[in-house]
Amino acid sequence: MLTEAQIDKELVERQGFPLFFQLAWHQIESTPLIWEPHLEHGAVHYEAVADGLIQDFVHNVPPGTSKSSLASVLFPVYDWVRNPWRKFICTGYDERLSLRFAERRLRLVQSEWFQARWPHVQIHKGDRASVGFYENTCGGSVFSTMMGGAAVGRHAHILIADDPHKTDDLRLGGESARSVLDETWARWIETF
Repeated sequence: MLTEAQIDKELVERQGFPLFFQLAWHQIESTPLIWEPHLEHGAVHYEAVADGLIQDFVHNVPPGTSKSSLASVLFPVYDWVRNPWRKFICTGYDERLSLRFAERRLRLVQSEWFQARWPHVQIHKGDRASVGFYENTCGGSVFSTMMGGAAVGRHAHILIADDPHKTDDLRLGGESARSVLDETWARWIETF
């Protein structure tokens, strides 16, 4: 008889990131998950990124619709289930926010729930491990920083820019918003 963990693992292998997102949600959030079409579509597109079918993906949804949980927390962990050697750089406009997402990823990987299903993904306990940078024992890593932060010289297989600028800065519209977008793009190009 299969355990719940074995069933979850087998189902995720068959159904992919959308199911992983739904199963792992309660490990990172205390609020109930309301599975909406935008989450399904986002998860399918992130899986296509993991599979190399999409190289550049911009995911625009309104604030408060779980984009950060999808992109910055659950996606890198899901990808490690299949590709534990992958390196990620996760960035945003605010370092505290990037570190909060990093902490949630770390807690998820170290949780009893996750380890019962994917014990091959272990966080390396070396001297360099911190919330902002950690490696797994298969060679994968996640470096979390702010846009224009200390990512210069680091390399990753997948780069995630989650809210690279404050949305309030864009609400002004016109040339002011254009200036913010140009500055964000310039930082992205110079850093990565």
